[in-house]
Amino acid sequence: MITDKEYPATHSMATAWYMVDSEGNVGLMAFDDNGPVPAFNSVEPDLYIPTLAFGEGFSADEKCEGIHLNLSQIHEICGEPKNPDDIEMWSRIALAIKNEYTSRFLLLCDNGDITNYGCISPEMNLFYVDAYDCIDSNKNNIIVGSTLDKMIKTGMIEAIYQIPEWEVNSEYDQITESVVFTKNFENAPYYIYCQPYWTSEPQHRMNTPSTPVKVEQIDEESRKRLLHVPVRFKDEEDIQIAQWFVCNSNDPELAVNNAGYSLFPIDKHTKRYCLTNPFLFDFFEYCPSKLNYGCSGCSRDCASTIRYIGSLEPTILYVVSPTRGFSVINQLEQLQDIQEKIAVFSYIPKFPYKKTKHWMSIDSVKNQMTKNVLIALLSSSRAWFENIVKTINPKVIIIENEALSVFASVFPVVHNEVIINNIGYSIFNKKSINENIELIKSLAKSPYQGEIFKMTYTKQEVEDLKRDGKVFKIGYE
Repeated sequence: MITDKEYPATHSMATAWYMVDSEGNVGLMAFDDNGPVPAFNSVEPDLYIPTLAFGEGFSADEKCEGIHLNLSQIHEICGEPKNPDDIEMWSRIALAIKNEYTSRFLLLCDNGDITNYGCISPEMNLFYVDAYDCIDSNKNNIIVGSTLDKMIKTGMIEAIYQIPEWEVNSEYDQITESVVFTKNFENAPYYIYCQPYWTSEPQHRMNTPSTPVKVEQIDEESRKRLLHVPVRFKDEEDIQIAQWFVCNSNDPELAVNNAGYSLFPIDKHTKRYCLTNPFLFDFFEYCPSKLNYGCSGCSRDCASTIRYIGSLEPTILYVVSPTRGFSVINQLEQLQDIQEKIAVFSYIPKFPYKKTKHWMSIDSVKNQMTKNVLIALLSSSRAWFENIVKTINPKVIIIENEALSVFASVFPVVHNEVIINNIGYSIFNKKSINENIELIKSLAKSPYQGEIFKMTYTKQEVEDLKRDGKVFKIGYE
C-alpha cells in the first residue's frame, strides 16, 4: 500500500516475507530498513526469517498455519532431539508428544506460562511452543511446578527439538569495498535471500535447499499473498524484487508520467529505474501560491493531505476532505472486501502555507481551512484533481459528506453524476454507500481502464525522457 500521511514516516521498513519462483519453489526474503519492500502484496511488517518457517506470517497471532512441511523438511529444520540441558532458547522449541497424551498436552497449553503456536508435523505429533516463562533465567533451569516441568514428569514428551534462528546478515567491508553476507546455519528447506541495508546492492541468495518447500504445500487461500517472481531461484544468486513489484523505499526518486522511480541494481552489472511511487501527482505545477513563495519545488513547509493507493489498478476514487487523517482508511467498513480497488485522495494535495519554514501538519492549519479558502484553492488548482481522474479513470467516485460541499462548488454534482474533463462519472456520497453497495462493488470489480505504468526504465530510456522534458526530480527544498 502507498500512503501519504500528514506527518513524516518514522518507522523501520525491516521485515521478511514469502516468495515463490517459476518452478513453484518457496523462498524467504529478508527486507532491510531502507527497502525496497513490496507495497501492494500483503507483506506484513516487523517479521523476520525464523518467524516464517511454519506459516506464522499468515496468522495474526503467530500461529503455525498455512504451510505443511514433510518429514524430511521438518528434520532439516529441527535436527536431532536434544536433552533439556542442551536447549539454548526455550522460546523456540518443538515438543514431540506421545499420541495418547495429546488431549492432556493441549489442555496444559492453556496455562499462562507456555504458548502453543500449533502442530508443525502431524506425523511426529510435533508442536512448536514457547516455554520461556517456565525457565529460571538466572540458572537456566526448568522451574519446578511449571507447565513444562509437569509435561516432562508425566512422560508425555517423547523428544525436544531446538528450532534454529536462521539469522542472515550483511556488512559492508571498507577494505574490499563490498558487502559481506553471513548466516548462522548450514541448511534450511527454503531458498533464502538477504537484502543488504545498502540498496546499491541486490538481494543475495543465502541458502539453496536440498528438499525445497513447494507452493502446493501452502494452503490455497494463502498462496495469493506470496510474491510470485518470474525466475528460478536456483539460477539466481542475486535478484532485485523491485523490478517486479511496486516497492516502498527511502531512495531518491525521479518522476516520470505521474509516477516515481528509484534506481536499483538488477544484478551486479545492471541498474534500472524501478517503480516505487505510482499515481504520484506532483502538485508543484498546479500550486497557485508557488510564485508568491518563490518555490522551486514542493516542500514540507506546506501541510500535505492524505493519499492512499491499494493497487496499481484502482477502480474506485474515494474523495475526502483535506482535514481528514489516515484513520479514514479504517472507516470504510462497507468496502473492506474491495479495499485494494480503492484510491483515496483529498481534492487538494497540500494546503499552501509557508510561514514556519519547518515541516507542518494539517492540524497546524485546520483553523485556516474555511470553506471559502478551500473553494478558492480547489478552483485555482482544479487541474491537479482533473489529472487524477484522467489518469485513474475510475468506474465510480465516492465522496465524503464533509468534502461534498466544497467539491460540488467546483465540480457540480447532479443526479449521482459529476462531469470532470467533459466526462460523466457515477458519484455517491458516503451516506448512500449502503443503498448502492452491490452496484459499487460490481463497478469496482470491472477491468481497470486507467493509465498503466512501466515497472522499470533503463538508464538510457530515462536519459531520453529527460531530453524530452518528461522527467523531473522529486525532493524537498
